[in-house]
Parts: sequence; structure tokens; C-alpha cells
Amino acid sequence: MFAKLYTLNSLNIPAGVMSMIALGLDIVRGNPLSRTSPPLYAVVVLDSKGRVIHEAPEASLNTIIRLIWEFSVNRVGVDNIYELAPTSRDVAKILTLFPSYTEVYQVTLEDDMFVDLATQASKVGINLISKPRPLQTAYICAVLALNGIGTPIRALERKTKIIVSRARSMGPGGSSSTRYVRGMRTAILRVVKEVRSLLESAKLDYDIIIRKSSGGLDSAIFTVYADSETVRRIVKPYKGNDVRVVIKPVYTSIMIAHSGAEPKKRPLIIGIDPGIETGLAVIDLSLNLLLVESSKELDRLDIIDRIYQYGIPVLIAVDTNPPPENARKLASMLGTPLYVPSETLDSETKDRLIEWFKKRTHTSIKISTTHERDALASAVKAYKAYEKKLIELERKLLEMDIDVDLDEMKSLIFKGYSISNVLEYAINMYLSTIFESSYLNQNYEHARGVSNCNDYINNLEAKIRELTKENEILRNRLREVEHRIEMMLFERRFENTENVDIELIKNRMLNHFNEQIRQLQNVIDNLRKEIDMLNNKKKSYIELLTMIMSRKVLVVPRLKSVSAQDLHYLSNHLTPNKIIVVDGEYIPYELLNQLKQMKLLPIFSKCSPEIEQQLINEEIPVICGINISILDDDFAVVNVEDLDNALVNAISKLLTRKRKLKTYLTYDDIIRIISEYRESLQNNA
Repeated sequence: MFAKLYTLNSLNIPAGVMSMIALGLDIVRGNPLSRTSPPLYAVVVLDSKGRVIHEAPEASLNTIIRLIWEFSVNRVGVDNIYELAPTSRDVAKILTLFPSYTEVYQVTLEDDMFVDLATQASKVGINLISKPRPLQTAYICAVLALNGIGTPIRALERKTKIIVSRARSMGPGGSSSTRYVRGMRTAILRVVKEVRSLLESAKLDYDIIIRKSSGGLDSAIFTVYADSETVRRIVKPYKGNDVRVVIKPVYTSIMIAHSGAEPKKRPLIIGIDPGIETGLAVIDLSLNLLLVESSKELDRLDIIDRIYQYGIPVLIAVDTNPPPENARKLASMLGTPLYVPSETLDSETKDRLIEWFKKRTHTSIKISTTHERDALASAVKAYKAYEKKLIELERKLLEMDIDVDLDEMKSLIFKGYSISNVLEYAINMYLSTIFESSYLNQNYEHARGVSNCNDYINNLEAKIRELTKENEILRNRLREVEHRIEMMLFERRFENTENVDIELIKNRMLNHFNEQIRQLQNVIDNLRKEIDMLNNKKKSYIELLTMIMSRKVLVVPRLKSVSAQDLHYLSNHLTPNKIIVVDGEYIPYELLNQLKQMKLLPIFSKCSPEIEQQLINEEIPVICGINISILDDDFAVVNVEDLDNALVNAISKLLTRKRKLKTYLTYDDIIRIISEYRESLQNNA
């Protein structure tokens, strides 16, 4: 069936997917927006070698989810993620039904750009002749996903809201009604304290927004950063005469994992005014206002998403002392210092800060709410606290005319570095850049080897960071498993089921995770050893390049034996100094004339008197017995001083022979020959 559609050159299955299962799908009919006509999909499942192990011309979404679990699918390929559901939130809900190890790829998306399926298919050797049918499209999507082509789509973290409010609304009434309302507010306050205590005992991270009133609370909303199932085990939904507790799961959206684009690196100062309505302001270190807004829907994850759209936070600022708990938690999550003013800012001070900002930046700012004003005033106040240091640092860097990233240097001030420390760091970076550029511009082949070593070391260090992160994830999973086992043991006390050897299960799981951690540690140790070895090799290359630049040594071609093919290669690639190192002690007689025509100067680590005399008879200078360092199969290193002395000796031998033949060379001729040779070495160094 597929042969009529495309020609299959070869499926380039990567070596790292030896046990991977991929599933491709394409919509056949129906519409994700329709309740009466739900979509049906063509489905193809491939093993790691690209062989079809299951296919279905039409399957519902329920069937696809079952197949993913049944075949333990690692990657799902689709040409449009919104074929699964009409909105990002609905797609996120579907992705949460997949196993945690399953990745979803939109195979037609590369670096935020849509790429047609035919172009993507050609990358794996599939040449489309006509528009593919749904089952054929599903097969192509599976192959592309198996090769990791496209963009991964992931569901963002789920949250759960706990809403504590009055059980019913109160209408107009007399004094008894007022007493009843106060009683409800007191009951809400009591329930909020109880919920807070339960969440903290379970060590669940949360934010809380409360609406205060006389005698208690009107309502409270907890945003818990955990799934609803976990929250319901701690806090139960409830409805009584006075208070009700509602638990709502929140599926945020989907996230497109960009493989090529790097995040913006601009350092930012964040002003925040937490509350029922949260104010948020973002400015950079050049006082550019990037964002100011307020919303009742902003929680910590939403705030973090907005911040990272503009850059990297270096300081979180508030306008109150002591700071709000939500601001402390946000700074802790971001690993960023929290700026707290010496005293809470009053309205007049905030207005002055806003006016100062407008005059300084020559901009008109539209402030819609007091929350936006408070957030921006916090950010401006924090900037002014560091302004003198930032200006002084910028002035000194400009005076020194050092080509470094100014924003990066400024961001170090917020990390507690002094101006002198930052200047030393900048100078060190600049000197490193000069050193790298000096030796990378040399025209020797092995200079590339140092760069390759650097790249390889960087790759290995990145792999170590990745493995270390994986190691930490496994440790966290181990702690979660231990906690889960403890919960199971606690629940077993209240169950009348058969006895289970929980301790045995616990020990098996602990041993499994400990073995994984041990293996990862071994991999990290091996990579570190390899990095040390490459660092030593890099150091040797740098020492060699230093000696080359100082003209103490020369890197010359090396021949294990002399053949016509080797001489032909040298005629096209040999450097102008015409020096070669020969490992053997023999040069075929028929090649001596060619050697002479090419004006080559052969160097032997050792040679017989016969071959030396043979070369002298052909008027070819020959150097024997000097110290030669072998660099690799193609190149060797010789000392320039030893070479000069040996060259004088070789020319003297030629001179002696010519005298015997009554062909005289004067002393000036010898000096001229040596000078020309030395000049050629200097020109080629």
C-alpha cells in the first residue's frame, strides 16, 4: 500500500532508540469541536526498527489512549496537536492521561515554524509523490517521532484550587441576621486555619488569597501546587450550614519545548504586589518598562511564565516591610534575592517614585490600578537602591573599553559581588577571549584539535549536568516512594485485608533506585575521567602552539614510507618549507629524481650510510639523527635549533662532494643558502 505513495530510501533509526515504541495518528473524520460527531483517527504503531506492530484505519481517542498504555509507547507523532482537542487546556487534559514516559511530538513544527509533512518525511528517506491518506500519514508521523523530528509538546504542571466560602448568601435582616453572618465568618476563619494546617503538615506548596471582614473571613482561595487526587487525600470537600469547601483541579495549558531557540538572557527586576488582585511590574537594568499589569488570576506559576517571556529575574521587590508570604515563596522558587524596603512605602512615596521613573525614561505610563502602581514603585525603589553601583560599574567598564556583556556584569551586583570583583571577572573574561583568538588564528592543522577538545569537553560537561539532574530526579522519586510506602503502612492499620510483606516491597524498590543511582554515579565518574584526559591533551596542544608561535619548533608532514602516491599528495598539500620526516631508512631509487625536483628536505631519525651517500650523490641534502617528536600518524615536531645545525652539516657534506667534483661553492654561497632557508621558515611560521 505504501509503495504507491512514496519511495523508501532508508529509515535512519537512531542508535539510542533500540527499545523505543512510536505511535503515529491522523484524523480520518469527525471534529474535536463536535459532541455529535467525535473524531476518529488512523493509527500506526512501530517498534524500534520501524516495523509496523499494529495499525487501525479508524480508532477513537479512548482506543488510542488504551493502545499507548498497552504497547508502552514512548513517542506519539501527530501533524497537528489540535487534532486531539480544540484548546490548549483540553489538550493538556488529554496529555495527563498518557504515561509519564510518553512524549508527544508535533512533527510538522520546527523552531516555531510550520514545515509541510513532505519536507519532514524526506529527512528520513521518505519521498512523497502524492498527498498521503490518513493511515499513510499516521505511519509517517510515527517514523518522524521515532527519529525525534519535530517539536515536543508537554502538559504544564497541574494545580488545584481549594475554595472556602459561605454555604449560602445572606439577604437583608435585623440584628439576628448580623450575628449569624459574624458566626459564618468565624466558621470560615476556623476552617481556613484547619486547611492551612493540613497542607503544611503534608508539606504541600500553596498560595492563599483571603477576603477579610469584621469578625473573621468572607472567603479564601488556596492554590495548591499538586494534583487534585493528592489534595483530596489531605482535604475533603465539605458543605455544612455555614461553610462549604470546594476542590477544583486546574489544568493550565500545554508547553512547546523549543529545541533550537535559547531563552532571552536579559536580567530583570520584578516588582510584585500580592493579594486578591496581584500587581506585577517588570523592568530591565536599563530602566525599560517591559510589563505592568494586575489580575485576580495570577498565581506563582503564571507570574513565573510571564517573567521568563522577557528575561531572567535577578531581584524580586515588594513595597511592604515585612514582605508578604507569597513574595517570599516566589523569590525562593526563582532562587532570586528579595528586596524589602526599610519601611513600608506610603502612597505619596510611591507616587514620587512613579514620577521619577517617568522623567528619567521620558515615557508616559498608563497605570490602571493601585496594584500596578505598587508593583512598579517596588521595582523602581529596588533599582534606585542599586543605581549608584550600576552606574559606577558601567562607567569603569566603558573607561577600560572591555568588550563584555554589560547586562551580565550588572547582574553580578545583585548576586552580592563588589564592583572590584565584577571588574576582575570582566577582565578575566576579556583576557580569555584574547588568548583564544590568538592561537585559533594559526594556520596549522592541529589548532583545530584544541577547538574540538573544547567542544567535546563542553558536551561531556553538559552530559554530566544532565546525568546529575537525572540522579537528583531519581533521588526525589526514591523519597516519594518512601513517603508513599509510609502512607500505605499507615492506611493498612485501618484495613482488614490479608497481610502483605510491605517491608520486602519497600526494600526491593529501595534497592532498585539505589542501583540506578550507583550506575549513574559510575557514568559521571567515567565522564569526569575522560574530561581530565582531554584537558591534559588540550594543555599539551596549547604548549605546542606556544612553541610554534615562538618559532622554537616546527610541525612538519610525516611519511612512514616514501612512495609515488605519497609524493603526489605532498605536491598538492605540502607547506612551502619543503621539510618532511621519513620513518623508514629506504627511499626507492626511481623516486630520487622526483624528490630532487620537488626540492624536498628529508629528515630521518636514523639512516644508513648507503642511503645518506645516495641522496648526497643526487645533490639532495639529508638530515639524520636529530630528535623527532611524533605528534600523530601524519605529523611530527622538530626543534628549529637542532634543524639549523643539522642543515649546516648537510650543506657542508654537499660542499665536500662538490669540491671533489671540482665544482666549488664559496663561503658566501653557503651563507646565502642558509639565509634563504631560514627566511622561508620565518615566512611560513
